[in-house]
Amino acid sequence: MNAMKYVAIFGICALCAFGADKLEVQAKTFNSDDRAGRTELKGEVFIKKGADKLWADVVVILTDKNRKPLEYTATGKVKFYVETQDGRKINGSAQKVVYDTINDEYRLYENAKIQEVDSPNAITGEFITLNNKKGQAYSEGAKNKPTTLIFELNDNDEKK
Repeated sequence: MNAMKYVAIFGICALCAFGADKLEVQAKTFNSDDRAGRTELKGEVFIKKGADKLWADVVVILTDKNRKPLEYTATGKVKFYVETQDGRKINGSAQKVVYDTINDEYRLYENAKIQEVDSPNAITGEFITLNNKKGQAYSEGAKNKPTTLIFELNDNDEKK
């Protein structure tokens, strides 16, 4: 590998690294502008941090002046897997996903779906917000397609 490739790999790792977890980033191409605080990854993008994973066609990462990521915007057949603070495992998909690192919030657009692993719990809609920090979800349907919520009721009262 030539020196420029080493600089590019170091730059993306330094740009994206935050917290104690290792960040793994893969893409066919990447373009980074430190002054603008913007990195663009294109082509079979895969990002992994801890147990969380993201797959997309394109990912744009916006950072502050200290290179700390503020927002990830993934577009084109986006899929992700996250583990919530309360231990639930969530799969999601949409045409566009925006992750706000400050508020720990995912916003899913177009054919959005969130499915809890090993559970019937699911939300589908044209727009979904999942806030990991607050443990909140919000969903909107499209003009001719309502949002759908499926959840399992935990009935602790035994029938007598």
